[in-house]
This record gives sequence, C-alpha cells and structure tokens, in this order.
Amino acid sequence: LKVFADFNTTTSFELHPAVRTVGGPCIEESNCNWELATVCAFNQTNIAGQVQFLGCMDEKEGTAKSASKLCAKATGLDEDKIMSCFNGALGQELLKDASAAWNKAFPARAMVPNTKVNGQHVQADYKDLKTAICAAGSTSAACSNKIESDECYA
Repeated sequence: LKVFADFNTTTSFELHPAVRTVGGPCIEESNCNWELATVCAFNQTNIAGQVQFLGCMDEKEGTAKSASKLCAKATGLDEDKIMSCFNGALGQELLKDASAAWNKAFPARAMVPNTKVNGQHVQADYKDLKTAICAAGSTSAACSNKIESDECYA
C-alpha cells in the first residue's frame, strides 16, 4: 500500500490476479475463489480501489466470500455486486480475462507477489521497489526522501 501511496501520481500500476488456468487451482488453494472475488471487486473500481481491496483481502482469513464481504464494506464497494459476479457468468468471464493477462505477463513459472518495474523483476519490498521506480525516472517526492522502512505495506 505504501508503494502505491508514494508513487501513484507519477507511476502506472497494474494488478494481475494469479490465475494460470480457469477451473484449476490458483495460488495456495484448491480453487480460484479468492481470485474470483478479487476480479469481481476489481471490475467495479479503479486502480486505487483495487489496491485497497487487495490489501484488505491479504489480511483476511476464512472463505473468499466472507473476506470479500468484509473488504467490500471496508473499501466502499458494493458487496451484492461482488457476490452476483462471483456466483454468475460475469465472474467466469473475468477469471478468463485474468488468466489471459497473467499468462501474458508471466508466461513461465512466477512467484507471488511478482513485481516488475519497466518489465524487470524487482523484489517485492519497499526499499527495492522505491530504488527501481526512482531509478526509472519517477518524479515522486518519495525519490528525494530517505528510505525509512523496507515494509511495502506500512
């Protein structure tokens, strides 16, 4: 969240839920329910809302449905729309789109989270991401500040 907060006005961000194949297992689960809830939420918001929702989901336990309901409330998204999408054809279409985007971005085996700056892999910690983004020419005020923490989510 901190990387996004520090660089969102000067840097383009993309989020790709880790869906290798629709109908198969996704990251750390036997199904893609967490990714399904995520793509349904992402469908109703912009990148700032997506970052907030994903940050919330990363902190939750339980089922994808229960977590997404809590995160919808916390981030101001419509939980009924998320559940309708989750249980319907739109959700499956969004999973297919997410799978295509994931496979395009990461055609080979990939770690999650997988972060890139200008197409180059960068460790998913604040210090490394900040260094890479600033070296790529960001004009963010964060580039002139001393790094205070390695924590991406601070």
